[in-house]
Amino acid sequence: MYLRARALPRVLRERELVVVLGPPGSGKTSVAKQVLACTVTTLRGDKLQDACTRAVRRNAWPPELVQAKGLLIEGPTFLARRRGAARLLGELIQARVKLGLKTVVTGGADDSALLLLDAVHPRHRVTVNLRFPQVGGRKRFAKQQAERLGLAQSVGAELQIDEPWTYRKVMRGLRRAAKELDASGGASA
Repeated sequence: MYLRARALPRVLRERELVVVLGPPGSGKTSVAKQVLACTVTTLRGDKLQDACTRAVRRNAWPPELVQAKGLLIEGPTFLARRRGAARLLGELIQARVKLGLKTVVTGGADDSALLLLDAVHPRHRVTVNLRFPQVGGRKRFAKQQAERLGLAQSVGAELQIDEPWTYRKVMRGLRRAAKELDASGGASA
């Protein structure tokens, strides 16, 4: 995983806007929650759309979003075609920056998250780019998670995952292996 047990880098602790990018399943939401490290208010999909609609109708963002301790905006999309929505989200981020509150935006199906970087000065923002680990890191992750689930590390080491590899596929494979071991009465650790 991105940070494991290490402390957050200073830049992630200090910057008010953190944009987390990466392929689907790379752990963007997990990293976002780790960066926020507090009670998180999450806006995604219909909830994000509804919040924007209410902000337009009221001509202001509701205080519970502006003042939320940690705000996660997950996967905004099509902001290049919806300039009003991009401007509106930018205003929310700006208001939160003025209050010194952290907002994390995760990348979605397009580059919309990058458009929100322009809402604030570079000294208030940082971008994190995630990627999947290579072969050694993939095996290490599978072995660690197998052990965490009470399985022998060898179960993780022998796990075969089809491409495209994702963390979620590893966890599903390990849970399936655990069920099979339970059903067969096999030793797990």
